[in-house]
Amino acid sequence: MNLEKPNSDELRRKRKKYYRISNNILRSIGILLGIGLLLYFLLKIQSVIVYLLISMVATLIGRPIVMFLRPRLKFPKIAAVIFTILLMVGVLAGIAYIFVPVLTEQGKNLYSLDWDKLQAELNKLYVEITNYFGASQEMEEYR
Repeated sequence: MNLEKPNSDELRRKRKKYYRISNNILRSIGILLGIGLLLYFLLKIQSVIVYLLISMVATLIGRPIVMFLRPRLKFPKIAAVIFTILLMVGVLAGIAYIFVPVLTEQGKNLYSLDWDKLQAELNKLYVEITNYFGASQEMEEYR
């Protein structure tokens, strides 16, 4: 067994190696903590981010309208902006006016649906498809 004392150069190299390893571990832990804090922060301000995204989309849609109204129709800037906002609100209200009655009617139809009859029809369709494609009876047992 070799019981010699390691020389100082060897000790310095080992210390440097261990220092690098511990430094990298601490750096990794710090990065993971930073990512975790960032995700937690984004989760807390989630609603604000949604509002910002909606406003960005509205701006991207509205700016060309304002840029058209100002030089071509000689609107003042504030009038062009107000007209654009009213136009966007009107379009959204029109879309709601068109689709809300349709959606409520579909909801009523879905509510009055006979689920047992639908299940029987789907089972019948499944058996017809398996017979048409020649699926084996073992496959039907797993269903």
